[in-house]
Amino acid sequence: MKNFWKKPVVKFIGAVLIIILLVYVLKPFIKNWDDTVKLLKTFKPLSLLAGIVILSLTVSVYPLIWRSILGKFGTKIGVRQAYKSWIYSNVGKYIPGKVWQFAGRIMLTKEAYGEVIVVTMLLETVISGVASIIVFLWGTLVGGIFTAVWVKYLSIALPILIVLLHPFFLKQILKILSKIRKVELHENFTMRYRDILLYLVIYILLWIATGFAFWLMFAGSAIKINLIDLASSYALSWVLGYASLFAPGGLGVREGAIAFLLNLKYPPVVSSTFAMLTRISFIITDFLLFGVFYLYFKITEIGKRKNEDIGDNA
Repeated sequence: MKNFWKKPVVKFIGAVLIIILLVYVLKPFIKNWDDTVKLLKTFKPLSLLAGIVILSLTVSVYPLIWRSILGKFGTKIGVRQAYKSWIYSNVGKYIPGKVWQFAGRIMLTKEAYGEVIVVTMLLETVISGVASIIVFLWGTLVGGIFTAVWVKYLSIALPILIVLLHPFFLKQILKILSKIRKVELHENFTMRYRDILLYLVIYILLWIATGFAFWLMFAGSAIKINLIDLASSYALSWVLGYASLFAPGGLGVREGAIAFLLNLKYPPVVSSTFAMLTRISFIITDFLLFGVFYLYFKITEIGKRKNEDIGDNA
């Protein structure tokens, strides 16, 4: 898979698609540059900072959820190792193909088999993805971005997805993967359906918290978008961006999806502003967390070595 994304033709097609989508998102800025500048000047630094803090705290919960899911496979890792593996590998999503996000977590988690790490990451993604769709459907029902007809069609998939999250179906998938990988992955899978539904609720709350972080960033500015539309449009765009393997971190796809959805209700400049804000804020958050945890781990390691040296000399 990694070699596939290195092919010149694939890289070229992916780059063209990303450029087209970004042009679609940035076009309102170019057409209304003076208005855009005035709009951006209304942002409040404290509101932006508060939003980044909430977003960082929200993202910081994900390693704990993954650690809990990993435990359902009989593999226990420490909180420190969970954060180190998740936060470090998370920046790998900015490389085309998403392979480094998976490979990084495998390499950084020595306590578990690589296959188990991959499976738990897939479960993490699936449950989070279903949660994002639920948030999106909630947004369409309450926020009114789509008509009732669209909501009806979209709602058909929801019960199916929730049923497919049942351990019976997940075990069937794991059995197939076990035969392919020649490693028993399903034998240690002890996750109950109520556990999965609990994770689902937690992910739904995290999607809403993400929307709240963006809402804080807009607080006090001339841009007015309600929390429901912020949370629901970003949730669905994340799924589409994650599924787009050609786009590093869903670049272009995520922004294009947000702009398209919000253009149904808001002026294009407003939609595009939010689309670009999500990209910039997540880049800042991802690398901020990477830097903070890197420094924390280094400082604690140095302190541990000093204590060991003192103990040896005593």
